[in-house]
Amino acid sequence: MINKKKIPFVLFITFIGIFTLVGCADKGKDNNKSDKTLSGTITMAGSTSMEKFATALSEAFMKENSKVTINAEYIGSSAGIESLIAGNVQIGNASRPLKDSELEAV
Repeated sequence: MINKKKIPFVLFITFIGIFTLVGCADKGKDNNKSDKTLSGTITMAGSTSMEKFATALSEAFMKENSKVTINAEYIGSSAGIESLIAGNVQIGNASRPLKDSELEAV
C-alpha cells in the first residue's frame, strides 16, 4: 500500500532520478560521447512552488546535454498531474499528496 503522504516526496525523487539517470547515460568509461549523445525533448508541468528548483535543474541538465530541450510549465500541481495522466507531459510535478482519483488514474 502506498503511503499517500509520501507521494510528493516520491514524485520529487523520481524527478531527480530521471535527470540523474539520463545525465549519467552518456558518461561511459571511455568518455566517447559520439555514440552516446542524448537528444530530444523532455516535457513537464506542475507545481508552481517547484519552479525555481526545476528551472535550475533543467538549465544545468541542458548545459551538459546540449541536444536536449526541456519544456516546463508551472501551472499548479493539479494541472500537472492531469497533464501527466493525459499523456501530454513526461513529468508531472506535484507539491501535494495525490487524490484517490489521481492514484487510480496513474
